Amino acid sequence: MKEYTGHPLRLAGRMIVPAAAVLVAGLWGYSGLVLTVLLIFVVVAGTAINLVKLRLSGMFRRLVVSERPKNEIFSAYTANYVLLYTAQFLPAMLAGAFFEGALIIPFAELSLILAAISGTLVGLVARTLGSVHLFAILVTLPLVLLGITQNPVGALFPMGYVIGAAELTVTGIIPFVVVGIAYLGVVMYASRL
Repeated sequence: MKEYTGHPLRLAGRMIVPAAAVLVAGLWGYSGLVLTVLLIFVVVAGTAINLVKLRLSGMFRRLVVSERPKNEIFSAYTANYVLLYTAQFLPAMLAGAFFEGALIIPFAELSLILAAISGTLVGLVARTLGSVHLFAILVTLPLVLLGITQNPVGALFPMGYVIGAAELTVTGIIPFVVVGIAYLGVVMYASRL
Protein backbone atom coordinates (compact mmCIF):
# COMPACT_ATOMS: atom_id res chain seq x y z
CA MET A 1 0.00 0.00 0.00
CA LYS A 2 2.82 2.37 0.86
CA GLU A 3 4.26 1.92 -2.63
CA TYR A 4 0.99 3.17 -4.13
CA THR A 5 0.14 5.96 -1.72
CA GLY A 6 3.62 7.02 -0.61
CA HIS A 7 4.34 9.48 -3.41
CA PRO A 8 1.48 11.75 -4.61
CA LEU A 9 2.89 12.18 -8.13
CA ARG A 10 3.20 8.42 -8.60
CA LEU A 11 -0.37 7.94 -7.41
CA ALA A 12 -1.64 10.72 -9.69
CA GLY A 13 0.19 9.18 -12.64
CA ARG A 14 -1.33 5.78 -11.97
CA MET A 15 -4.77 7.41 -12.11
CA ILE A 16 -4.25 9.89 -14.93
CA VAL A 17 -2.49 7.69 -17.49
CA PRO A 18 -5.27 5.03 -17.72
CA ALA A 19 -7.96 7.74 -17.77
CA ALA A 20 -6.14 9.58 -20.57
CA ALA A 21 -5.75 6.33 -22.54
CA VAL A 22 -9.47 5.60 -22.24
CA LEU A 23 -10.36 9.19 -23.21
CA VAL A 24 -8.16 9.12 -26.30
CA ALA A 25 -9.47 5.68 -27.30
CA GLY A 26 -13.02 6.93 -26.77
CA LEU A 27 -12.55 9.48 -29.52
CA TRP A 28 -12.30 6.55 -31.97
CA GLY A 29 -14.99 4.46 -30.26
CA TYR A 30 -12.70 2.07 -28.39
CA SER A 31 -12.97 3.30 -24.82
CA GLY A 32 -14.58 0.10 -23.51
CA LEU A 33 -11.97 -2.06 -25.21
CA VAL A 34 -9.02 -0.08 -23.85
CA LEU A 35 -10.56 0.04 -20.37
CA THR A 36 -11.07 -3.72 -20.41
CA VAL A 37 -7.55 -4.48 -21.56
CA LEU A 38 -6.03 -2.10 -19.00
CA LEU A 39 -8.09 -3.54 -16.16
CA ILE A 40 -7.26 -7.13 -16.94
CA PHE A 41 -3.56 -6.81 -17.70
CA VAL A 42 -2.70 -4.38 -14.91
CA VAL A 43 -4.78 -5.98 -12.16
CA VAL A 44 -3.92 -9.63 -12.88
CA ALA A 45 -0.21 -8.94 -13.21
CA GLY A 46 -0.03 -6.46 -10.32
CA THR A 47 -1.90 -8.65 -7.86
CA ALA A 48 0.09 -11.75 -8.80
CA ILE A 49 3.50 -10.07 -8.80
CA ASN A 50 2.98 -8.61 -5.34
CA LEU A 51 1.98 -12.01 -3.96
CA VAL A 52 5.09 -13.61 -5.48
CA LYS A 53 7.20 -10.81 -3.97
CA LEU A 54 5.76 -11.82 -0.59
CA ARG A 55 6.80 -15.40 -1.34
CA LEU A 56 10.34 -14.37 -2.30
CA SER A 57 10.75 -12.21 0.81
CA GLY A 58 9.65 -15.03 3.12
CA MET A 59 6.51 -13.24 4.28
CA PHE A 60 4.26 -15.65 2.37
CA ARG A 61 5.43 -18.58 4.49
CA ARG A 62 4.71 -16.61 7.66
CA LEU A 63 1.21 -15.86 6.43
CA VAL A 64 0.53 -19.49 5.58
CA VAL A 65 1.65 -20.79 8.99
CA SER A 66 -0.08 -18.04 10.99
CA GLU A 67 -3.07 -18.78 13.20
CA ARG A 68 -5.54 -16.99 10.94
CA PRO A 69 -7.39 -19.13 8.39
CA LYS A 70 -5.67 -19.06 5.02
CA ASN A 71 -8.86 -18.34 3.11
CA GLU A 72 -9.39 -15.27 5.30
CA ILE A 73 -5.83 -14.04 4.66
CA PHE A 74 -6.04 -14.37 0.89
CA SER A 75 -9.59 -12.98 0.79
CA ALA A 76 -8.29 -9.90 2.59
CA TYR A 77 -5.32 -9.75 0.20
CA THR A 78 -7.65 -9.84 -2.82
CA ALA A 79 -10.03 -7.30 -1.26
CA ASN A 80 -7.16 -4.88 -0.58
CA TYR A 81 -6.09 -5.01 -4.20
CA VAL A 82 -9.67 -4.62 -5.41
CA LEU A 83 -9.95 -1.42 -3.35
CA LEU A 84 -6.55 -0.18 -4.46
CA TYR A 85 -7.18 -0.78 -8.16
CA THR A 86 -10.73 0.58 -7.91
CA ALA A 87 -9.28 3.87 -6.68
CA GLN A 88 -6.63 3.78 -9.41
CA PHE A 89 -9.04 3.03 -12.25
CA LEU A 90 -12.06 5.05 -11.11
CA PRO A 91 -11.19 8.02 -13.38
CA ALA A 92 -10.69 5.59 -16.29
CA MET A 93 -14.05 3.94 -15.55
CA LEU A 94 -15.72 7.34 -15.49
CA ALA A 95 -14.03 8.24 -18.78
CA GLY A 96 -15.32 5.00 -20.28
CA ALA A 97 -18.81 5.71 -18.94
CA PHE A 98 -18.70 9.10 -20.65
CA PHE A 99 -18.44 7.36 -24.03
CA GLU A 100 -20.23 4.05 -23.41
CA GLY A 101 -22.83 4.96 -20.79
CA ALA A 102 -22.95 4.62 -17.01
CA LEU A 103 -24.03 0.99 -17.24
CA ILE A 104 -20.44 -0.09 -17.92
CA ILE A 105 -19.25 1.02 -14.47
CA PRO A 106 -20.60 -1.98 -12.50
CA PHE A 107 -19.35 -4.39 -15.16
CA ALA A 108 -15.95 -2.66 -15.25
CA GLU A 109 -15.76 -3.06 -11.47
CA LEU A 110 -16.80 -6.69 -11.81
CA SER A 111 -14.07 -7.16 -14.44
CA LEU A 112 -11.59 -5.65 -11.98
CA ILE A 113 -12.73 -8.03 -9.24
CA LEU A 114 -12.42 -11.03 -11.58
CA ALA A 115 -8.94 -9.86 -12.57
CA ALA A 116 -7.90 -9.48 -8.90
CA ILE A 117 -9.20 -12.96 -8.10
CA SER A 118 -7.33 -14.36 -11.12
CA GLY A 119 -4.19 -12.48 -10.07
CA THR A 120 -4.39 -13.92 -6.57
CA LEU A 121 -4.70 -17.42 -8.00
CA VAL A 122 -1.74 -16.82 -10.32
CA GLY A 123 0.29 -15.49 -7.39
CA LEU A 124 -0.57 -18.55 -5.29
CA VAL A 125 0.47 -20.95 -8.04
CA ALA A 126 3.59 -19.15 -9.32
CA ARG A 127 6.87 -19.62 -7.50
CA THR A 128 9.08 -17.05 -9.25
CA LEU A 129 8.65 -13.71 -10.97
CA GLY A 130 9.36 -15.37 -14.31
CA SER A 131 6.61 -17.93 -13.83
CA VAL A 132 4.18 -15.26 -12.64
CA HIS A 133 4.56 -13.45 -15.96
CA LEU A 134 3.97 -16.65 -17.91
CA PHE A 135 0.91 -17.61 -15.85
CA ALA A 136 -0.43 -14.05 -15.98
CA ILE A 137 -0.26 -14.13 -19.78
CA LEU A 138 -1.93 -17.54 -19.86
CA VAL A 139 -4.78 -16.17 -17.72
CA THR A 140 -5.16 -12.70 -19.21
CA LEU A 141 -5.21 -13.60 -22.89
CA PRO A 142 -8.26 -15.87 -22.64
CA LEU A 143 -10.02 -13.36 -20.36
CA VAL A 144 -9.41 -10.57 -22.83
CA LEU A 145 -10.33 -12.62 -25.89
CA LEU A 146 -13.46 -14.12 -24.34
CA GLY A 147 -14.53 -10.75 -23.03
CA ILE A 148 -13.96 -8.59 -26.10
CA THR A 149 -14.91 -10.79 -29.04
CA GLN A 150 -18.30 -11.95 -30.24
CA ASN A 151 -18.52 -15.54 -29.06
CA PRO A 152 -21.12 -17.87 -27.55
CA VAL A 153 -19.73 -17.54 -24.00
CA GLY A 154 -19.05 -13.78 -24.07
CA ALA A 155 -22.15 -13.12 -21.94
CA LEU A 156 -20.54 -15.08 -19.10
CA PHE A 157 -17.78 -12.52 -18.60
CA PRO A 158 -18.27 -8.95 -17.39
CA MET A 159 -15.77 -7.61 -19.94
CA GLY A 160 -18.23 -8.36 -22.74
CA TYR A 161 -20.67 -5.86 -21.24
CA VAL A 162 -18.01 -3.18 -20.87
CA ILE A 163 -17.24 -3.12 -24.58
CA GLY A 164 -20.76 -3.87 -25.76
CA ALA A 165 -20.01 -7.34 -27.17
CA ALA A 166 -22.76 -8.80 -24.96
CA GLU A 167 -26.25 -7.35 -24.80
CA LEU A 168 -27.61 -6.59 -21.36
CA THR A 169 -30.57 -8.88 -20.77
CA VAL A 170 -31.41 -11.35 -18.05
CA THR A 171 -28.00 -12.93 -18.79
CA GLY A 172 -26.39 -9.84 -17.22
CA ILE A 173 -26.59 -11.61 -13.86
CA ILE A 174 -24.37 -14.48 -15.07
CA PRO A 175 -21.05 -12.55 -14.72
CA PHE A 176 -21.80 -12.09 -11.02
CA VAL A 177 -22.13 -15.87 -10.70
CA VAL A 178 -18.89 -16.42 -12.65
CA VAL A 179 -17.02 -14.04 -10.34
CA GLY A 180 -18.50 -15.78 -7.29
CA ILE A 181 -17.41 -19.18 -8.58
CA ALA A 182 -13.91 -17.83 -9.31
CA TYR A 183 -13.72 -16.46 -5.77
CA LEU A 184 -14.79 -19.80 -4.29
CA GLY A 185 -12.11 -21.52 -6.36
CA VAL A 186 -9.39 -19.26 -4.98
CA VAL A 187 -10.64 -19.65 -1.41
CA MET A 188 -10.70 -23.44 -1.75
CA TYR A 189 -7.19 -23.49 -3.23
CA ALA A 190 -5.86 -21.11 -0.55
CA SER A 191 -7.33 -23.20 2.26
CA ARG A 192 -5.24 -26.18 1.08
CA LEU A 193 -1.90 -24.35 1.43
